[in-house]
Amino acid sequence: MESEKAANKDFGLANRLGFDLVWIFRVKLEYQMNRKQKAILEVINAIVKINDVHQLMQLSEIRYGFLNYVAKYSLARDKYFVTTRSLAHLRKHGFIKDSNLLRGLKSRKNGFTYEHPVPANVIGDHILLNHDNPNKIREILEWTDKVFVLTAEENSLLGNRLAHSMPEGWTFFEGDVLARYLEVGIAESGIDHLEIDVSGAVAR
Repeated sequence: MESEKAANKDFGLANRLGFDLVWIFRVKLEYQMNRKQKAILEVINAIVKINDVHQLMQLSEIRYGFLNYVAKYSLARDKYFVTTRSLAHLRKHGFIKDSNLLRGLKSRKNGFTYEHPVPANVIGDHILLNHDNPNKIREILEWTDKVFVLTAEENSLLGNRLAHSMPEGWTFFEGDVLARYLEVGIAESGIDHLEIDVSGAVAR
């Protein structure tokens, strides 16, 4: 009964937004890591096993490369979340073809970007705190494995304060992954967000 109610809720939302029900992907489905993500996880684990990794991360070039892999772990997923506004923007400009978004279309000119609800630097710092625990590293990456398509306007709502940090008092595995979005009105509490298929080279 509960699952039927949830399905009806999603169907109604799909109709209001004007897209096919097949695009909907329930957030609560069992987690699955794809092939690219498995490879990126291996690379991340290899990096954090390096002797004196914390000292190496003081070098901006090294830290940038590490955080790039952290960001690309989620960017390599097969589906991205959308908001009502970002989906409307993608549809209006014809960026979705055959129920699929090409990753490479993201640009300032096209008016949308890909954003991690938990910033890559926050994820990366927590991974480094657990650098000797591969199971914990995987848990961190799985728990934060979300990418949202945001319009330029939505992205600007995060401002300088939340662009690269979580709200004060937020903690891993206890706080809401969408805490930043909830605080500035990009997302609403208790709403199941929708996902669309993405393809093409991973673009950060």
